Amino acid sequence: SLPVKLKVTISSDQMHFDFTGSAPTALGPMNMSRNTTVSSCFVAIKHLFPDVPVNGGTFRPITIEAPPRTVLSAEYPAPCGGYLEPMGRVIDVVFGSLSKAMPERAPASFFGTIGVVAISGTHPKRRNYFVGVFPYPGGYGATRASDGLVNGTPPQSMANFMSLEMSEHRFPLRFDYYRLREDSGGAGWHRQVRSRRAQTWGRGRTKHCRGPSCRAAGRTRARDSSQSGRAASACRGR
Repeated sequence: SLPVKLKVTISSDQMHFDFTGSAPTALGPMNMSRNTTVSSCFVAIKHLFPDVPVNGGTFRPITIEAPPRTVLSAEYPAPCGGYLEPMGRVIDVVFGSLSKAMPERAPASFFGTIGVVAISGTHPKRRNYFVGVFPYPGGYGATRASDGLVNGTPPQSMANFMSLEMSEHRFPLRFDYYRLREDSGGAGWHRQVRSRRAQTWGRGRTKHCRGPSCRAAGRTRARDSSQSGRAASACRGR
């Protein structure tokens, strides 16, 4: 596992994020640069304060400490091909750390992984080589105000799942279904719609595989060490 630990200190009009204790630099691609860690924190804050405009002073009160030689502060030659996975964990632990300081704003965790599936092969009719990339959508965690978003893009990316009709036209595959997985997110004050739409690949002269991000996602674990926070995977809408 690759724990991501965060302590948030709020003093007057200043907020400090300290990621001390997070996992050391990984041998695999589950690392990201310090700049990406900083950006992830800003993404989470923007989710919590959607009405605040982004300008030169928006994030000035926030300071961030990401110790060197960790998965959150990678330097050359550390591999970073799967950086979207730890990026999602950082966003999630920021939500978790601030869930008691501002419970009316902090959502429960989102669906957890960007889960890219890649397919490739030789088209049986056109005889050309093809590559298809399918980033999984999923549900967002509930807040005290409302249910979670159904079938959203990963918060750390704007990548959408390609339409089924276009996919079947372009690639030699067929989808058996594409539907919500009901009640996969758990109960709370409001419904935590963490359901993910599922699909089955049709048979054909195609091979499909999960990328390094997906293979490593199951081994990545987010931890919240804030005194006021709780586990990032818990439902905080209760």
